[in-house]
Amino acid sequence: MKKLLALLLAFCLAFCGGTSAFADVASTVAVASTGTFQIDNTSIAIKIGESAVLTAYENGSPTMNATWTVSNPSIATVSNGLVTGHQLGTTAVTATNSAGESVTCYVHVILKGIDVSSWQGNIDWGTVKNQGIDFAIIRTGYGKTAPEVQTDAYFEQNYSGATANGIKVGAYHYSYAENVQDALQEADFCLSILNGRKLDYPVFYDIEDTIHRTMDADLMADIVEAFCGKMEAAGYRTGVYSSVNIFNSNLSSPRLDKYDRWVASWGKDVPNFNKAYTIWQYAYGTLSGVNGNVDLNYSFKDYSQAGTPVNPSTPSTPTLTCDTSSYTFGSNDVYYYKVFTSSATQPTATSSNPSAVSVTFGKKVSDGYIFQINNVGAGTATITTTTAEGASVSFQATGNRSASGSKLTCDTSSYTFSNNSVYYYKVFTDSIVQPTATSSNPSVVSVTFGKKVSDGYIFQINNVGTGTAVITTTTVDGASVSFQATGNKSIVSKPTLACDTTSPYTFGSNSTYYYKVFTNSATRPTATSSNPSVVSVTFGKKVSDGYIFQINNVGTGTAVITTTAADGSSVSFQATGTKSTSTSSPLKCDTTAPYTFGSNSSYYYKVFTTSATQPTATSSNPSAVSVTFGKKVSDGYIFQINNVGTGTAVITTTTADGSSVSFQATGTKASSGTAPSSGSLVCDTTYPFTIKRGNVYTFLFTPKGTVGTPQFTTGNSNVLITAGLKLRNGSYLLTVKGVGTGSTGVYATIPGQAPINYCTVNVQ
Repeated sequence: MKKLLALLLAFCLAFCGGTSAFADVASTVAVASTGTFQIDNTSIAIKIGESAVLTAYENGSPTMNATWTVSNPSIATVSNGLVTGHQLGTTAVTATNSAGESVTCYVHVILKGIDVSSWQGNIDWGTVKNQGIDFAIIRTGYGKTAPEVQTDAYFEQNYSGATANGIKVGAYHYSYAENVQDALQEADFCLSILNGRKLDYPVFYDIEDTIHRTMDADLMADIVEAFCGKMEAAGYRTGVYSSVNIFNSNLSSPRLDKYDRWVASWGKDVPNFNKAYTIWQYAYGTLSGVNGNVDLNYSFKDYSQAGTPVNPSTPSTPTLTCDTSSYTFGSNDVYYYKVFTSSATQPTATSSNPSAVSVTFGKKVSDGYIFQINNVGAGTATITTTTAEGASVSFQATGNRSASGSKLTCDTSSYTFSNNSVYYYKVFTDSIVQPTATSSNPSVVSVTFGKKVSDGYIFQINNVGTGTAVITTTTVDGASVSFQATGNKSIVSKPTLACDTTSPYTFGSNSTYYYKVFTNSATRPTATSSNPSVVSVTFGKKVSDGYIFQINNVGTGTAVITTTAADGSSVSFQATGTKSTSTSSPLKCDTTAPYTFGSNSSYYYKVFTTSATQPTATSSNPSAVSVTFGKKVSDGYIFQINNVGTGTAVITTTTADGSSVSFQATGTKASSGTAPSSGSLVCDTTYPFTIKRGNVYTFLFTPKGTVGTPQFTTGNSNVLITAGLKLRNGSYLLTVKGVGTGSTGVYATIPGQAPINYCTVNVQ
């Protein structure tokens, strides 16, 4: 299928509290950020019942001081960054810090799938299944007229392999239809290939060919309805596959709303699409068991079960009903009511008059939640139960308890800590509402609730420091009892911090050195260098008794390395770098004399350097000779120059420290050297656009007439490189990747013609 825009994704497997997490995240972690406040992902995908962890950062360090919320808890819930999937769909998880800054991550609860064709060749379906793949959409073929050519050669093999390994199967048929008659013939062709086979997922009509991009919406609707109608008459469910752009234009007719949509939108946190879709093709990447790259998909509908499609963009709000319309207490002091809801998050319950009737949570049950109301005093209260999504239900409750007050006594009149740090006291009361307990001096003695017992409540006091505190316990009707508690614990010192390197350190022939700080702090210390251009410092790892850090010899001079714990304590030592900036990355080239192309179109040169950072290479005249990166070798780097046209260019290779080498290269490919081609190339993308560094984009070049074998280059390989080229159905799929910041052109050269800049790409 046509690749529109891709963000390369990797698969990670995490373990959260013993629960395996099936979470897809960006291989180069995408960070949601307000500047100082961040979370480590902008988009994750998990399966139902699985979990993934989101981490919040304040000024670059992990923080627990974040409040986590979720827009639709029926889809996923979050607790301190731990996200758990409950229902297929998409929801937003938001972290908010104490300053009110908020950052959001989209959470997709999904079934995981791929779509395949003969382009993937032989697939190890057992290995694919073990990667967590739930479904596969398999190409039947394309077009209508040449079964011996247009039937996908691997359909039979892929169908058998997927079904044999328990993978749910659907199909897609690539269309070239220009009218209704063509669509009907393509349906007949698709049915002949399926030959009555059972499918779990629909048959999707693949609408993305160049010819479809010029059709009006009504004609396109006629074509889709013709194909899908014939497939449905044969007993198959149907849907439509395309890109967001085509769905928003050529496939925008409301007549097509009755079909499930399978939308291609790469490199996005969530598709920029405002209609319902059931499958999202989110990336073009690698998967064990499949040779080369393969389309990666999320399904928001389990087609093996009945029910309406899930709309990931507008998930529904859970409903809420109650089994009680009103209640008046008799001789009892406790009554239980139930709310029915599909919300996965516990609702909240409040009383308008808790001195008369209070309310507490009971438990979760299969179809809702149980709450308890308590007869506290005389009077009427409105009991309101509210879901996280905002739905609420209320009823009136009337208490009849005498206002004479609760009896309250305590088993402790005073207490002094000795060697222990904890003491339990008991208050006796007939109050059915838990009393509150406070300490007049919690820096000396703190107090926390323990448990309810048959005749009262247990509380715990804790020896925090030295001094005296008054512990007061109070019932809901105002009765209270107090005693004095004396603590004897010396003020606990801050976590110790020591370093295994205290004397100045001077680099020799080595470029790195590891030092260790010993601390009982559970929070990782931070490390800084006073002169990072000479000696830099990076975190290494946590060890049982502290943390390892690495310092790096960057240049010549002295720096102070300071490591600081979360409580503010710090240790420092002096480090001296010895690396000369003038010789840190010596650079030479195996090509110094001018190079002139002969009959060849490419030439490889090598630069020798000790730099661990890949040098950059530029051409002064890329329309004559272009340059692209080849590979890293043991003693340097290989680059490729390409004969694009006629003329001379200076090829310059530059290391990160600014040293460079150059040579002259002369291209001999004359635009008039061969008979001019009668053909041309049509590119699907000609308007300038912007991608992020590390992202890729795929152009579709369609030959018109006889063009021979075209060559594709970028104007500046330091900004944009060619990352892949495929010939598919007579057209060329050119994938480019942003590697630096700036703007450059995408060039195609037909034999015998001059290079043409088809599009300008901005890389940020």
